[in-house]
Amino acid sequence: MGTSDLRWVVKFPTPSCPKCGKEGVETIAGLINRNEITCGFCGSAINLTSEDWRAYLKEAMDALGKIGASYRKIP
Repeated sequence: MGTSDLRWVVKFPTPSCPKCGKEGVETIAGLINRNEITCGFCGSAINLTSEDWRAYLKEAMDALGKIGASYRKIP
C-alpha cells in the first residue's frame, strides 16, 4: 500500500461546523482538494480555505508520507 492508498484510509478531524459546532471526520484524500465540505450533522457548509487549516492538513500529509515510507519496507 502506498501513501496515496493510505490517504483513503486515514480519517482526519474536520474543522468544527460554524452553525452547530460539531466536528466530523473525513479521509485525508476527501479533504485534500476541497475548499468546502458539508457538515454531516446539520448540512451547513464548512470552509476549508483558511491558512491554518491548510497548514494543518499539509502537516498531516507530510506525516502520512513518512508512515507510508516505513510501511512499504514491511515484507
